[in-house]
Amino acid sequence: MGRKDNVIEFSRAAATRRHRRTITRYRLGWRPRFRILSRQKLAALFCLAILAGTVSVMHTDRPLWDQPAPERPMTSARSGSDRVYVSWVDGDSGEINGARFRLHGVDAPEGSLSRARCNRERQLADEARRAVRALTQGGGVTIRRSHGFDRYGRELVDLSVNGRDVAQSLMARGYLKRWRYGIESKPNWCG
Repeated sequence: MGRKDNVIEFSRAAATRRHRRTITRYRLGWRPRFRILSRQKLAALFCLAILAGTVSVMHTDRPLWDQPAPERPMTSARSGSDRVYVSWVDGDSGEINGARFRLHGVDAPEGSLSRARCNRERQLADEARRAVRALTQGGGVTIRRSHGFDRYGRELVDLSVNGRDVAQSLMARGYLKRWRYGIESKPNWCG
């Protein structure tokens, strides 16, 4: 820039050069060091997370979100001295002495608003729950056989009350339907 009699001349070339220098300095790494380090740490953390996820999936047969809950085997009341406490959630599942279970090979209608497909299914669910509670209320409940665990960590069992199969009794009265878990789609209770 030059100066002539109290008039300052504006030189576009000088202003442009100065502006280019600051941009060039910024692009060449004159940034503050903490920004570069934080990006490096973020990249390392991302790579570590990917590695951990890959290793954990390689050690399982199924995805992590599809793993069953830890298995807790149930105790059975085979002798007269053992007492079994059964509480029912719906017509085909509940708890025995605090351990969750589901009746093997059958399905009961759903009673919740979000899972039931129609009002008739909700009504049938209430009736099935009342019927299974009445059937097991008197005692004499035995776990005849265990078929492993479902994906929710519930033990799949065959129950009997005083020698009568619980699932067969409820199916004969129309409260349960035969269903092969994981192979067939759930039965339709609305039709």
